Amino acid sequence: MTHNDSGQNGVAHKPGNAHDKFFRSFFSNADKVRNLFKLAFSEQQLAHFDLNTISIQPNDWLEIDSLREQRADLVVSVRLKSGEDLSIYVLTEHKSQPDPRLMLQLLSYQTQLYVQHDAAAVLPVVVYHGKKQSWPGSLSFMHSRKLPDGFVEDFSDLMLSYGVSLVNLRDPKFRDRFDELDRDVELGLEFMADIWEADEASFARLIKRTVELSDDKRKNLGTKAAQYLIIFKPEITIKNMNQEIKKQLPGDKAMEAIAKEWSMLT
Repeated sequence: MTHNDSGQNGVAHKPGNAHDKFFRSFFSNADKVRNLFKLAFSEQQLAHFDLNTISIQPNDWLEIDSLREQRADLVVSVRLKSGEDLSIYVLTEHKSQPDPRLMLQLLSYQTQLYVQHDAAAVLPVVVYHGKKQSWPGSLSFMHSRKLPDGFVEDFSDLMLSYGVSLVNLRDPKFRDRFDELDRDVELGLEFMADIWEADEASFARLIKRTVELSDDKRKNLGTKAAQYLIIFKPEITIKNMNQEIKKQLPGDKAMEAIAKEWSMLT
């Protein structure tokens, strides 16, 4: 959806963009990115990184005119523990539905990083939470081109090939690991994974589970989740969400104060 529709909440509703907006705003600091790395990479792979050097890069480095409307969702630089002065980038793309052009999209982003920023390595990650639980198709560039097996075998040394680390939020093997993450990241990813079934009651249950977080983290997660929900599902209103919160969290003065600020979304 590319046109602006103002819904009853007064915000421009672009349901197809709600997922990207939440993902980009949610993973806007290094602490949350460190949590994402835990899902995307093995312990052996993580051992190469100095996770204290994670730096989120601007995503406006594209120079190809035809791609200016396409911006990578999350580009992160990280240093190696071994100390070499090398530019290592983790390129993360978020998908709420299968995309047959994913591998070409990632290739265009990688090319720009290698050419424009002299990257030593670009590591592609895809965070997926579509209605279909599994990602269809190959996550190997070479095999995504649908060449005959014999051709690939004979020319593999001459052909471009790269793979992708898939973080499938709807896959139980990933969901079972959410409790390894910081509590606010765990709750945010659960909400993102379940957005297809979300309503006022599930939003209130999310807020109820934030009680052990600091007020700042409750406000941050609650506001972003509220905006995500009302953009993705315009029939849901801030008023109804706040009523549901009062039902499930009677007397929670801190949350009531935070919820009042959501009137800015209306």
